[in-house]
Amino acid sequence: MLSIFLLSLNFLLGLCTLAQCSFILDLNNNTIQNSGSYTRMSTSADIKSSAPLPWLSPEYKWFFEYALPIPPVKQPKFTSGAVLDYYEIDVRRLEKQIYPGLPSTQLIGYDGLQPGPTFVMRKGRESVVRFSNHGPTNVSTHVHGQYNRAPFDGWAADYALPGQYKDCHYPNAQDARTIWYHDHTEYATGMNVYLGLEGFYFLTDDEEQALKLPTGKYDVPLALSAKQYSTNGTLVYNSNGNYGLPGDVIQV
Repeated sequence: MLSIFLLSLNFLLGLCTLAQCSFILDLNNNTIQNSGSYTRMSTSADIKSSAPLPWLSPEYKWFFEYALPIPPVKQPKFTSGAVLDYYEIDVRRLEKQIYPGLPSTQLIGYDGLQPGPTFVMRKGRESVVRFSNHGPTNVSTHVHGQYNRAPFDGWAADYALPGQYKDCHYPNAQDARTIWYHDHTEYATGMNVYLGLEGFYFLTDDEEQALKLPTGKYDVPLALSAKQYSTNGTLVYNSNGNYGLPGDVIQV
């Protein structure tokens, strides 16, 4: 089964986008630089009926020259041999070459990957995941679409500071599905996910296995997101009054 899931918090087709201010993200210096203000408002009706919005990012021309990055499947650190597996994830900085000829883009990822490693969990087999924060921002991880007890559900205010960790227990009690995990930190969810704190979380069960669908290298997760870049390859983040960013570069 080709697992296709949309992991974008950018709300490209949102009901309303009010541009207020934009920022250039500089993770090396732990700074967010104000890059100016916008004065235009765009709504979904504008997107459908008006002239195209201006292209702000450098044009991307290398569509078929680089292999599709496929996140690795996360392996447990150890297992109880019964119904519980233990995993460890490190949140840390990374650099990724997005535009050939421009400097690498600074990101934050689970295990230093973007997207983070893929979890493949079997229904009824519980797991504990330790998320250790070695990054520059607070982190609270939420598995989106899974039933979890409140202490392990990634509450926005229940975040780990840099240098801290949190252990999360996941029951994995639902039927087979493709879901995802992402950062959910108070006042920073959009920016942290935009910078790379996202990954796939698969649940499988006996019914799905009985279908004998393609697996392994034939089961490819695809994440689509809309981004915006400056002329030096740096990500530009625009909160748009919490309505989302109309990115002009669609990444897979």
